[in-house]
Amino acid sequence: RKITSPDLPTPAPTTPYDYTGGLVPPNPTSNEVRTLFATKSYGIVVDEKSGRSFLTDTVSDKIFEFSAGDRTIKPIAGSGGGDKDGSGSLAKFNNPKRLDVDNRFGNSPKLYVADDDNDKIKVVDANTGAVDTFAGSGTRGLRDGAFLSAQFNSPEGVAVYSEIEGHPTVYVADTGNFLIRVIHSLAQSREVTTLAGRIPASAAHADGPLTGARFKYPSAVQYYAHMGIEKLYVADATNYRIREVD
Repeated sequence: RKITSPDLPTPAPTTPYDYTGGLVPPNPTSNEVRTLFATKSYGIVVDEKSGRSFLTDTVSDKIFEFSAGDRTIKPIAGSGGGDKDGSGSLAKFNNPKRLDVDNRFGNSPKLYVADDDNDKIKVVDANTGAVDTFAGSGTRGLRDGAFLSAQFNSPEGVAVYSEIEGHPTVYVADTGNFLIRVIHSLAQSREVTTLAGRIPASAAHADGPLTGARFKYPSAVQYYAHMGIEKLYVADATNYRIREVD
């Protein structure tokens, strides 16, 4: 196996496109690539169970599905900048960043999206396109508590893990707060708590106990569980480090 970078010409500056779906050309030019992904696809995830691929686009503020088999791409949810729950094109995101997928218990992948400029975590049903706010009040800040009153500050990364059907645990890189947060799915509600990082929050680097550690713009998280070992890995962007949380 090897990784290569195709020698494509640098595209001339253009007005950002809003791609709405269709066939990917077999040998796309740079401008076709720009058109395809509306100039800035930020996050991508593959559902290993179904083989389906999903991505966010921060220019068109949409969630797409990409099919490698027939080389097609289609929008699932979103219709330009805003903040609105709803189905398909009725929903709105504002600068959606990274996403993760949960499909452990069925055939309906759920996408968890860090909706950066709305300061929310949203969940998307990949089959129906239905979008709901999973956590966050929409007011930028720092507050733990019930899922719709909790506050985030420009969250950029999410990681989801489910042990019980319908009750996922979602880890959040709360980038602007320099913290790692966690959303617990309870029997009747959801609760947001701070998992790692020092409060009051400030950008720095420090290893140590969870409440003493410090981050500098953590941008992505990845959860790992295997044979009783559980770890969370954090891309600590401006500290130029990969951090491990036990």
